[in-house]
Amino acid sequence: MHSNQNTSNGLSFGHGDGRTILVTGATGRQGHEVARKLLAHGWKVRAMTRDPAQPAAKTLASLGAEVVCGDLDNADSVFTAAKGVYGVYSVQNYWMHGFDKEIQQGKTVADAALAAGVEHFVYSSAGGVGRVDGMNITHLDSKAIIERYLANIGLPYTIFRPVTFYENFITPRFLRRIVDKGVLYTPIVGGKDFQMVSLSDVGVFVALAFGNRDEFLYKVMELASDFFHMEEFAKSIGEEINRPVVYRRMSTPLLWMITHFVEWSRTTGHFGIGQPTYNQLRWNNQSATGGWAADIGALRCYNPEITRMKDWVASVDWRGMRDALEK
Repeated sequence: MHSNQNTSNGLSFGHGDGRTILVTGATGRQGHEVARKLLAHGWKVRAMTRDPAQPAAKTLASLGAEVVCGDLDNADSVFTAAKGVYGVYSVQNYWMHGFDKEIQQGKTVADAALAAGVEHFVYSSAGGVGRVDGMNITHLDSKAIIERYLANIGLPYTIFRPVTFYENFITPRFLRRIVDKGVLYTPIVGGKDFQMVSLSDVGVFVALAFGNRDEFLYKVMELASDFFHMEEFAKSIGEEINRPVVYRRMSTPLLWMITHFVEWSRTTGHFGIGQPTYNQLRWNNQSATGGWAADIGALRCYNPEITRMKDWVASVDWRGMRDALEK
């Protein structure tokens, strides 16, 4: 059933009226959730992936998406996928492809959308873009370059800048330590506010933007769902799994060693971290607000059901997901 809920801004989540959205990276974590939310709100989805046979692609197909084969390194395939669609959702993976290739891929999608006459282009950037120039946080610098390119070529765009994802903490390296040892362990300074966002909320905002083009056109919005201390986050997880979970901060020297080892071993794509992560987390920790600067009050006017931290924690099957790692 498609939602017709109105936000406190008077906007309707409505439905897509049969129009099609091309979602790049549709089998990745973010693209997959966006595709699901668009389908739930009545949009037709053209899900682009390099491997239509993989399970995530089959899941989207079962939900009604049109799965098409495309490669962001192949401009012709992207243009073919963009033909005839109303909108494009563009997301790239810096950690898999690196600085230069992410920029080229972002430009390729934008060029294809422009050539195809797409009416609304929604780009997934990242929190902090525009505030970290000169800090060598290259996974944000690349997105700043793509943002400027969108404006320069005249695309009708909306830019969303998600902050740290809640879902980062249900990856194997966090799950095992949380459930088995009762420890939440990150480099983030405790005792001060830190913003996070759910993938689901990103998907809702994308659906809302496509459904209310005039309201969102040319907006640039940092996206967060809630803010809290990391100690509060650990406590909430402990209450959910029925065992105490404490928060411990990783030391700066250890973080430096880990990120440099990952760079040296050429495993940045696997771990999703590298030297730029070290630079970003230093910036996060030196900022009084944790670096991120989403206006959560304003975001809640658009999406009254934005996911508060305790609700997200309660939605996760922590032990079940941990057990699944051993299967």
